Amino acid sequence: YFSSVECRARFFFVTSLREPLTRIASHLAKVGASVEEGLAWASRTHVETIGRGTAAVDNFYTRSLLGREAFHGIEAGNVTLEESDRAFDVLKQFDAVLILERLSVSFRQLAYKLGWCLPATLNLCDLRPRHCPAYANLDEVRGAFGALNAPDAALYVKADRLAADLERDLPLPRRCTARDEL
Repeated sequence: YFSSVECRARFFFVTSLREPLTRIASHLAKVGASVEEGLAWASRTHVETIGRGTAAVDNFYTRSLLGREAFHGIEAGNVTLEESDRAFDVLKQFDAVLILERLSVSFRQLAYKLGWCLPATLNLCDLRPRHCPAYANLDEVRGAFGALNAPDAALYVKADRLAADLERDLPLPRRCTARDEL
């Protein structure tokens, strides 16, 4: 899609990332899976579903950015830092890269690049992620999945810097007027 002149002219490419281990903890809580069940997914190539398979707990961002073959084709535990670097090359082609941990700042990329105004009723501070008590033991997730997800952690650090570069010097979004709401 990125190489298609027609797609680039018609579409705005945006993605958001969350700190990888926090994403895994949130995902496990969302699908009602234990850390032990997640470890079982991580121990083999398991593609029963996207939400309950290897990629959900094994370098989800790197696999996703590299496409279908990498998402389903890289054996469990075999994502490398080199693949993470290739994934970052894909990420650099996006028009906006939002970081969930600071979404209120990242939102400015969309407002600026898409000409959006900021509704009077929207408080950007309300866009930050909420703590989810269902995965309060984030240390357990970090211990179980930290080393395995080192490529995604490296990708996330680069993505955070890329987002900061994209946000640098952006003006605050203008407030919407009654005319904007028509």
